[in-house]
Amino acid sequence: MAVSKTVVSFEIETELMQKIIQLNYATSRDAARPNLQSILMDFGVTGVTFAAINGYIIHELQCSDSRFIIEPIKVLVFGSSLETLKTLIKGEDTIKVDVMFNNVSFQCGADTFITKRVDAHFPDYLPVLHRQPGTRYNIYRLPFLLALKRINILQIWDGFMVLKFSEKQLEIHGKNDEFDMSATERLEISAQSKPERVMVLSCSIGFLIDILKNLNCTEIILDIEAENKFVTIEAVATDSLQKEFAGFVPIKPNIQIDELTSTTAA
Repeated sequence: MAVSKTVVSFEIETELMQKIIQLNYATSRDAARPNLQSILMDFGVTGVTFAAINGYIIHELQCSDSRFIIEPIKVLVFGSSLETLKTLIKGEDTIKVDVMFNNVSFQCGADTFITKRVDAHFPDYLPVLHRQPGTRYNIYRLPFLLALKRINILQIWDGFMVLKFSEKQLEIHGKNDEFDMSATERLEISAQSKPERVMVLSCSIGFLIDILKNLNCTEIILDIEAENKFVTIEAVATDSLQKEFAGFVPIKPNIQIDELTSTTAA
């Protein structure tokens, strides 16, 4: 078997490798679209960006550590193949990564895992995820996630949810007409601009829950695009060398918002 020449070589901490593997949740399961089944490793002049996209969710992890400022190169690997690394990296402090012309090699102690590079074009998501700021709110991630999960108990195929933002409070209203059930959750938040806002979510609430489960932070900034077509979530970072962003496309049903938000059921 021919040995592929190494193009880029670096070491990565296990904690960061776990975050990269975690991006697999945001890859597509459509075998006909290998570019969306992949995780992007984009090396540039400021560091490296890892990203995954499935058409409804985009998730990006930026790392500006100087050791990643190497020859500009974009590498795609199947997200599902990286799942194998979960067991191999346990007990290791660092992993040596060799990017070759056709493959990517991960050396974990005495074990070496090799996966093929995906020959496909990764979608240009930057204009969507890194757009002009919209309406921005600071929210603690875990209370927000738990409140969404509680409200989501109401959700079936015709269920929907309304997020009503004010300067200091977020009200989450859920209603299911088929079973005549409704519920409301309230969270403390802080608004950065134009606080009054209403956002309607339908089945895409699952995408928002998935993102919140896979973000590595205590607090988030929720940025709602002007027409509610796209929502960006920025993790409030504790590590100055790492930045994490995600976004999803909400699905708005044709419903009467006032009727739902007038409900005060707990």
